[in-house]
Amino acid sequence: MRRILTIAILLTISGCATKPTISNNNPSANSNTGVTTTKESAGSQPAAAKALGDLKEGEASGSILVEGETINLKYAYAGHGQMFKEDAVLLLVTDTPVAPEDLAKHFTEYGEFPKGARGLEYKVGTGFWVMYHPGSFQTSGINTLKDYSVENGIVRGRDEDKDDFDGKVYKRSLSFVARLPEKKP
Repeated sequence: MRRILTIAILLTISGCATKPTISNNNPSANSNTGVTTTKESAGSQPAAAKALGDLKEGEASGSILVEGETINLKYAYAGHGQMFKEDAVLLLVTDTPVAPEDLAKHFTEYGEFPKGARGLEYKVGTGFWVMYHPGSFQTSGINTLKDYSVENGIVRGRDEDKDDFDGKVYKRSLSFVARLPEKKP
């Protein structure tokens, strides 16, 4: 019984670590939205991100690599939220535009990632957390954002990172500029 309890505790702790869940990767190209996804060949790199100065409010540039699939990112959204019961900036960087009602659902305590969109979801505060969609791979703790700032209601930054988890590669290389709405009392 003690052995089973020890194993259960270890599995619970390892479940809190960076871990992907079930992936629904379906490479596709959709000419109606201009979104293109491709299978990466061994050794190829995600598309380079534009410089922060070249982006307008609400824009993102760059891509993510999720288990061999490259997803180009074009849109950036920001909101207020909590992380570890402290104020945090929430960021949503996607391949397709997100409707205002879907953004409202996302920027809640237990927000859901907008259906039909793919990209990254960030929480930046005292700590740092990012999750890939699709794939649900997540990492936390080390803030990899570069040139990150929140000034006059504008959140901007760059991020580059690569993780190899369970034989699957997850990469991100992007820049973003998003408007942070005024905080409601």
